[in-house]
Amino acid sequence: MKYSSCLVLAAVVLVAGLCLIPAASPEPATVERSVTKSFSAQPGGTLQLAAQGGQIQVQPAADMVVTIRARERIHAGTETNADEMLKGLNLSFAQQDNAITVRAKYEGTKPVVHSGSWPPVQVDFFITVPTGFSIDLDSGGGRVTVGDLAGSVRAHTGGGELNLGRIGNGNDAPTGGGSVRIE
Repeated sequence: MKYSSCLVLAAVVLVAGLCLIPAASPEPATVERSVTKSFSAQPGGTLQLAAQGGQIQVQPAADMVVTIRARERIHAGTETNADEMLKGLNLSFAQQDNAITVRAKYEGTKPVVHSGSWPPVQVDFFITVPTGFSIDLDSGGGRVTVGDLAGSVRAHTGGGELNLGRIGNGNDAPTGGGSVRIE
């Protein structure tokens, strides 16, 4: 009788213990928003982009306009939470003469208790530039893809693959981890 009582007691303790373990909360839903900017350009211009992470795609354009679409992916359960998280994102676009500068960095504070990915906002860039533009891309992590350009290309990623098309005026393509493909 003592043996079966011990088994019953052990089973009760096990079930009670399992009930006290919090269920793993799923990653909050992703809210997406886009910001698009366009700049008039002249031949021989430059684009410099520095991002904390996210993918970057640059393709040649037939016209003399630089168009930048920043897709913000916010790990938030609601639109209201997404609005709050976006307050920590520093996303800037600037043009001085024929040089365009883009920056994206999440500067919000990390909570003491946090589950899920960090930072909670990732920005992907989809860009078109005139074929004669030179570009300088720096991503903390994410895939970088550049189409055929006549200007020079410097593309760096802290972790992610680099895919460069035909580059007419030299390239520099280091990666902290990931494959590199240059046509």
